[in-house]
Amino acid sequence: MDEFSEENPSLEKIIEDLQEEKTKKVKTFAKKFTVDSLPQFIGGTALGIIPDYLAGLTWVGVLASRLIALPTNYFIGGIYGWCREKIFKYTGTNTESSTLRKCAAEMLCYETAQLPLYSYVFS
Repeated sequence: MDEFSEENPSLEKIIEDLQEEKTKKVKTFAKKFTVDSLPQFIGGTALGIIPDYLAGLTWVGVLASRLIALPTNYFIGGIYGWCREKIFKYTGTNTESSTLRKCAAEMLCYETAQLPLYSYVFS
């Protein structure tokens, strides 16, 4: 009986391994989501200041507007990054692909993910 238990992992060990694998996947997803969100987060904040100010908002109004937009930009950026990764994988686009192919894949992701999300959020 001891030989059998040494050769085959116990149920506890299997469950522990599965939990570790799931934790790694969740951490990886969270990291990718955050990395994909940062450009949207920073760009939306920096570029959003201009139209807010030109619309006549005071600096306090601009700050309030940008603070309200931060969560939206964070989540849309993460979803866009996830979609972009899937589309690039589906189309076989990578860093060595032609510029035209990369732009086409990027536009496909923008048109199918980011634009509908923005339309939904702001309508």
